[in-house]
Amino acid sequence: MKQNKPVIGIIPYIRWDETENPYKDRYEFVNFFSQKLYAANAIPLGILLDDKKVNKDILKFCDAFIYPGGNKIEKKLYEILFHAYLYKKPVLGVCMGMQAMCIFSVMLEEIKKRKLDYSHITSQMWLDIYHEMIESNPTLSKLPDDTFHNGEISRTSYEQALYPINIIPESFLNTVYGNQAKVLHMHSVEAKRTGMLLKPIAYSEDHVIEAVESTENDLFWLGVQFHPEALPDDTLITNWVKKLTK
Repeated sequence: MKQNKPVIGIIPYIRWDETENPYKDRYEFVNFFSQKLYAANAIPLGILLDDKKVNKDILKFCDAFIYPGGNKIEKKLYEILFHAYLYKKPVLGVCMGMQAMCIFSVMLEEIKKRKLDYSHITSQMWLDIYHEMIESNPTLSKLPDDTFHNGEISRTSYEQALYPINIIPESFLNTVYGNQAKVLHMHSVEAKRTGMLLKPIAYSEDHVIEAVESTENDLFWLGVQFHPEALPDDTLITNWVKKLTK
Protein backbone atom coordinates (compact mmCIF):
# COMPACT_ATOMS: atom_id res chain seq x y z
CA MET A 1 0.00 0.00 0.00
CA LYS A 2 1.16 3.53 -0.72
CA GLN A 3 0.20 4.70 2.77
CA ASN A 4 -1.35 3.42 5.96
CA LYS A 5 -4.88 3.92 4.61
CA PRO A 6 -5.73 2.14 1.35
CA VAL A 7 -7.18 4.24 -1.47
CA ILE A 8 -10.32 2.61 -2.88
CA GLY A 9 -11.40 3.78 -6.31
CA ILE A 10 -15.20 3.89 -6.64
CA ILE A 11 -16.49 3.41 -10.17
CA PRO A 12 -19.36 5.86 -10.80
CA TYR A 13 -22.76 5.51 -12.36
CA ILE A 14 -22.53 7.80 -15.40
CA ARG A 15 -25.41 9.92 -16.69
CA TRP A 16 -24.37 11.53 -19.97
CA ASP A 17 -26.21 12.77 -23.06
CA GLU A 18 -29.63 12.13 -21.55
CA THR A 19 -30.86 15.68 -22.28
CA GLU A 20 -29.79 18.68 -24.32
CA ASN A 21 -28.69 20.42 -21.11
CA PRO A 22 -24.92 19.78 -20.66
CA TYR A 23 -25.23 20.50 -16.93
CA LYS A 24 -27.24 17.31 -16.65
CA ASP A 25 -24.15 15.29 -17.61
CA ARG A 26 -22.88 14.01 -14.29
CA TYR A 27 -21.46 11.20 -12.19
CA GLU A 28 -23.40 9.56 -9.37
CA PHE A 29 -21.95 7.93 -6.26
CA VAL A 30 -24.03 6.27 -3.55
CA ASN A 31 -23.15 7.71 -0.14
CA PHE A 32 -23.33 4.31 1.59
CA PHE A 33 -19.99 3.26 0.08
CA SER A 34 -17.97 6.25 1.25
CA GLN A 35 -19.49 5.89 4.73
CA LYS A 36 -18.49 2.22 4.94
CA LEU A 37 -14.99 2.90 3.60
CA TYR A 38 -14.25 5.78 5.96
CA ALA A 39 -15.48 3.62 8.85
CA ALA A 40 -13.07 0.89 7.69
CA ASN A 41 -10.15 3.36 7.76
CA ALA A 42 -9.90 3.54 3.97
CA ILE A 43 -9.97 6.52 1.59
CA PRO A 44 -12.67 6.53 -1.11
CA LEU A 45 -11.70 8.08 -4.46
CA GLY A 46 -14.26 8.66 -7.20
CA ILE A 47 -13.04 7.60 -10.65
CA LEU A 48 -13.82 10.43 -13.10
CA LEU A 49 -13.23 10.00 -16.81
CA ASP A 50 -11.18 12.22 -19.11
CA ASP A 51 -13.32 13.28 -22.09
CA LYS A 52 -15.33 10.06 -21.67
CA LYS A 53 -12.17 7.96 -21.58
CA VAL A 54 -10.52 6.12 -18.70
CA ASN A 55 -7.46 8.05 -17.52
CA LYS A 56 -4.84 5.48 -16.53
CA ASP A 57 -3.08 7.94 -14.19
CA ILE A 58 -5.97 8.06 -11.72
CA LEU A 59 -6.06 4.26 -11.63
CA LYS A 60 -2.45 4.20 -10.43
CA PHE A 61 -3.50 6.03 -7.25
CA CYS A 62 -5.92 3.25 -6.32
CA ASP A 63 -5.00 0.20 -4.26
CA ALA A 64 -8.36 -1.46 -4.96
CA PHE A 65 -11.72 -0.76 -6.60
CA ILE A 66 -15.42 -0.97 -5.78
CA TYR A 67 -17.84 -1.36 -8.68
CA PRO A 68 -21.30 -0.44 -7.29
CA GLY A 69 -24.73 -1.14 -8.67
CA GLY A 70 -26.80 0.73 -11.23
CA ASN A 71 -28.92 -0.06 -14.27
CA LYS A 72 -26.47 0.36 -17.16
CA ILE A 73 -22.99 -1.12 -17.53
CA GLU A 74 -20.69 1.36 -19.27
CA LYS A 75 -18.57 -0.71 -21.65
CA LYS A 76 -15.55 1.60 -21.36
CA LEU A 77 -15.31 0.83 -17.64
CA TYR A 78 -14.13 -2.70 -18.39
CA GLU A 79 -10.74 -1.02 -18.86
CA ILE A 80 -10.69 -0.42 -15.09
CA LEU A 81 -11.28 -4.12 -14.44
CA PHE A 82 -8.55 -4.95 -16.95
CA HIS A 83 -6.15 -2.63 -15.09
CA ALA A 84 -7.08 -4.32 -11.79
CA TYR A 85 -6.53 -7.73 -13.35
CA LEU A 86 -3.13 -6.87 -14.83
CA TYR A 87 -1.83 -5.30 -11.61
CA LYS A 88 -3.51 -7.79 -9.26
CA LYS A 89 -5.57 -5.15 -7.46
CA PRO A 90 -8.57 -6.22 -5.36
CA VAL A 91 -12.08 -5.56 -6.65
CA LEU A 92 -15.44 -5.66 -4.88
CA GLY A 93 -18.40 -5.70 -7.25
CA VAL A 94 -21.89 -5.03 -5.89
CA CYS A 95 -25.09 -5.99 -7.76
CA MET A 96 -24.51 -4.64 -11.29
CA GLY A 97 -20.81 -4.49 -10.40
CA MET A 98 -20.78 -8.27 -9.91
CA GLN A 99 -22.55 -8.69 -13.24
CA ALA A 100 -19.90 -6.52 -14.93
CA MET A 101 -17.18 -8.68 -13.36
CA CYS A 102 -18.82 -11.83 -14.77
CA ILE A 103 -19.01 -10.30 -18.25
CA PHE A 104 -15.35 -9.25 -17.99
CA SER A 105 -14.39 -12.76 -16.89
CA VAL A 106 -16.16 -14.29 -19.89
CA MET A 107 -14.52 -11.75 -22.22
CA LEU A 108 -11.11 -12.51 -20.73
CA GLU A 109 -11.69 -16.20 -21.38
CA GLU A 110 -12.45 -15.40 -25.03
CA ILE A 111 -9.32 -13.24 -25.33
CA LYS A 112 -7.20 -16.12 -24.07
CA LYS A 113 -8.90 -18.54 -26.47
CA ARG A 114 -8.02 -16.22 -29.34
CA LYS A 115 -4.44 -15.95 -28.02
CA LEU A 116 -4.54 -12.17 -28.22
CA ASP A 117 -1.65 -10.12 -26.83
CA TYR A 118 -2.85 -8.21 -23.75
CA SER A 119 -0.64 -5.24 -24.61
CA HIS A 120 -2.56 -4.73 -27.85
CA ILE A 121 -6.12 -4.97 -26.52
CA THR A 122 -7.96 -1.76 -27.45
CA SER A 123 -11.27 -0.40 -26.21
CA GLN A 124 -12.84 -1.27 -29.55
CA MET A 125 -11.65 -4.88 -29.27
CA TRP A 126 -13.32 -5.14 -25.86
CA LEU A 127 -16.54 -3.83 -27.40
CA ASP A 128 -16.36 -6.20 -30.37
CA ILE A 129 -15.91 -9.22 -28.10
CA TYR A 130 -18.70 -7.98 -25.84
CA HIS A 131 -21.21 -7.68 -28.70
CA GLU A 132 -20.27 -11.11 -30.06
CA MET A 133 -20.92 -12.60 -26.62
CA ILE A 134 -24.29 -10.87 -26.29
CA GLU A 135 -25.43 -12.30 -29.62
CA SER A 136 -24.09 -15.84 -29.21
CA ASN A 137 -24.35 -16.67 -25.51
CA PRO A 138 -25.47 -13.88 -23.12
CA THR A 139 -23.87 -13.82 -19.69
CA LEU A 140 -26.83 -12.10 -18.01
CA SER A 141 -30.53 -12.97 -17.93
CA LYS A 142 -33.55 -10.95 -16.80
CA LEU A 143 -35.43 -12.32 -13.81
CA PRO A 144 -39.25 -12.52 -13.69
CA ASP A 145 -40.91 -9.25 -12.68
CA ASP A 146 -42.58 -10.79 -9.62
CA THR A 147 -39.39 -12.29 -8.14
CA PHE A 148 -38.39 -11.54 -4.54
CA HIS A 149 -34.97 -10.45 -5.84
CA ASN A 150 -36.36 -7.14 -7.08
CA GLY A 151 -36.86 -5.60 -3.64
CA GLU A 152 -37.27 -1.98 -2.59
CA ILE A 153 -36.17 -0.15 0.54
CA SER A 154 -36.60 3.24 2.18
CA ARG A 155 -34.49 5.19 4.66
CA THR A 156 -36.36 3.59 7.54
CA SER A 157 -37.38 0.20 6.21
CA TYR A 158 -35.45 -2.58 4.48
CA GLU A 159 -36.61 -5.82 6.16
CA GLN A 160 -39.02 -6.56 3.30
CA ALA A 161 -36.07 -6.94 0.92
CA LEU A 162 -34.07 -9.38 3.10
CA TYR A 163 -33.85 -12.98 1.92
CA PRO A 164 -31.45 -15.82 2.75
CA ILE A 165 -28.51 -17.03 0.69
CA ASN A 166 -26.46 -20.20 1.11
CA ILE A 167 -22.68 -19.75 1.13
CA ILE A 168 -20.06 -22.28 0.12
CA PRO A 169 -17.53 -23.21 2.86
CA GLU A 170 -13.89 -22.18 2.52
CA SER A 171 -14.78 -18.93 0.76
CA PHE A 172 -14.01 -15.42 2.01
CA LEU A 173 -17.74 -14.71 2.17
CA ASN A 174 -18.17 -17.66 4.51
CA THR A 175 -15.63 -16.17 6.93
CA VAL A 176 -17.84 -13.07 7.15
CA TYR A 177 -21.35 -14.55 7.24
CA GLY A 178 -21.06 -18.27 7.86
CA ASN A 179 -23.00 -20.85 5.84
CA GLN A 180 -26.13 -18.76 5.49
CA ALA A 181 -27.07 -15.09 5.73
CA LYS A 182 -30.04 -12.83 5.13
CA VAL A 183 -29.02 -10.19 2.62
CA LEU A 184 -30.59 -7.27 0.78
CA HIS A 185 -31.94 -8.16 -2.67
CA MET A 186 -32.55 -5.33 -5.18
CA HIS A 187 -31.85 -6.67 -8.66
CA SER A 188 -33.82 -7.69 -11.74
CA VAL A 189 -30.99 -9.42 -13.63
CA GLU A 190 -28.91 -12.51 -12.82
CA ALA A 191 -25.55 -13.81 -13.99
CA LYS A 192 -25.81 -17.14 -15.84
CA ARG A 193 -22.06 -17.54 -16.52
CA THR A 194 -18.99 -16.53 -14.53
CA GLY A 195 -16.15 -17.16 -16.98
CA MET A 196 -12.64 -18.46 -16.30
CA LEU A 197 -11.71 -15.84 -13.69
CA LEU A 198 -14.62 -16.26 -11.27
CA LYS A 199 -16.50 -19.05 -9.52
CA PRO A 200 -19.88 -19.01 -7.73
CA ILE A 201 -19.66 -19.13 -3.93
CA ALA A 202 -23.25 -18.34 -2.88
CA TYR A 203 -26.75 -19.04 -4.16
CA SER A 204 -30.26 -17.91 -3.30
CA GLU A 205 -32.93 -20.47 -2.50
CA ASP A 206 -34.11 -20.35 -6.13
CA HIS A 207 -30.54 -21.05 -7.33
CA VAL A 208 -29.60 -17.56 -8.51
CA ILE A 209 -25.84 -16.90 -8.21
CA GLU A 210 -25.49 -14.44 -5.32
CA ALA A 211 -21.70 -14.15 -5.02
CA VAL A 212 -18.51 -14.98 -6.92
CA GLU A 213 -14.82 -14.91 -6.13
CA SER A 214 -11.60 -15.23 -8.10
CA THR A 215 -10.32 -18.60 -9.24
CA GLU A 216 -6.75 -17.26 -9.00
CA ASN A 217 -5.10 -17.36 -5.57
CA ASP A 218 -3.16 -14.11 -6.10
CA LEU A 219 -6.25 -12.12 -7.11
CA PHE A 220 -8.66 -10.91 -4.40
CA TRP A 221 -11.82 -10.32 -6.42
CA LEU A 222 -15.24 -10.62 -4.82
CA GLY A 223 -18.62 -9.97 -6.41
CA VAL A 224 -21.95 -9.96 -4.57
CA GLN A 225 -25.38 -9.68 -6.14
CA PHE A 226 -26.81 -8.23 -2.93
CA HIS A 227 -26.25 -4.88 -1.18
CA PRO A 228 -24.02 -4.99 1.94
CA GLU A 229 -23.47 -1.23 1.81
CA ALA A 230 -27.07 -0.41 2.76
CA LEU A 231 -27.30 -2.40 6.00
CA PRO A 232 -25.90 -0.59 9.07
CA ASP A 233 -24.68 -3.77 10.78
CA ASP A 234 -23.29 -5.52 7.69
CA THR A 235 -19.51 -5.97 8.03
CA LEU A 236 -18.63 -7.29 4.56
CA ILE A 237 -16.99 -4.08 3.31
CA THR A 238 -15.08 -3.64 6.57
CA ASN A 239 -13.76 -7.20 6.39
CA TRP A 240 -12.93 -6.78 2.70
CA VAL A 241 -10.80 -3.72 3.50
CA LYS A 242 -9.08 -5.56 6.37
CA LYS A 243 -8.15 -8.46 4.12
CA LEU A 244 -6.73 -6.32 1.32
CA THR A 245 -4.51 -4.42 3.79
CA LYS A 246 -2.93 -7.58 5.26
